[in-house]
Amino acid sequence: MKKYLAVAQTSMKSVLASKSSIFVLLAQALIPTVVMAYLWTSILPGHSAIQGMTAETMIKYYIGVNVVNFFVWYAIDWELNDDIHSGELSNIVRRPVNMMGYYFSRMLGDRIANLMVLAPIILIILVMHIKHIFSLDVIWFGQVFMTILLAMLLWFAFGYVIGCLAYWFENLFFVLIVKEIVVSFLAGYYLPLNLFPEILKNLSNLLPFQYFSYFPIQTLLKQTLPINWSIGILIGLMWLIALYGIGYWLNRLGARHYSDVMG
Repeated sequence: MKKYLAVAQTSMKSVLASKSSIFVLLAQALIPTVVMAYLWTSILPGHSAIQGMTAETMIKYYIGVNVVNFFVWYAIDWELNDDIHSGELSNIVRRPVNMMGYYFSRMLGDRIANLMVLAPIILIILVMHIKHIFSLDVIWFGQVFMTILLAMLLWFAFGYVIGCLAYWFENLFFVLIVKEIVVSFLAGYYLPLNLFPEILKNLSNLLPFQYFSYFPIQTLLKQTLPINWSIGILIGLMWLIALYGIGYWLNRLGARHYSDVMG
């Protein structure tokens, strides 16, 4: 356990050590929300609505997007791609750590660093809404915590699967770019899934991507019925088991291939 905590601590320090990284984190948290607020206020003036969603509803949705993505989105696949092709993976596999556990610890350290950077902003928000904190819905809070945790684990498992493809391909750059666009779209990052055409809604229901972003946001905004939330959690857990199994299998096969190539 100590070795994984050490990895997480190193990852956290590397983020906090760079002033430019801190600036980027703050910009990523604030700029998209401001831009989307201006955009949807212009598109939906007054009480105008699309599929029942007003400008105020859309702004809340995009605030939810940034809250969820702040915890969930981490470039594990890009890291694997870089480490495999740079040879850094050779140093990692020699360490007495499980490879998936090693990368998960790095992700955890990165997320903790994000929280530390945004702690002042979070504290100000909590102070401004101190009265509401004491009347917090404990069940809702538990649901939000579970959906964000599930989304984080799902994103890591999915990214790990994609990253393991680097064992067999010279460079995954194009694949990773396309993946970012497609997954972000089908996860509800750009638009709420309820605004999609029926064919895309049906497609998103067959894939795990909505559990990366849309499902946690719906839970955060209290727009999910208890039965639908329970079903969503169950399906998400099934996807998590499947993706973890695929990632474990791909890594075992890929490690053998890597050993053959690197000697």
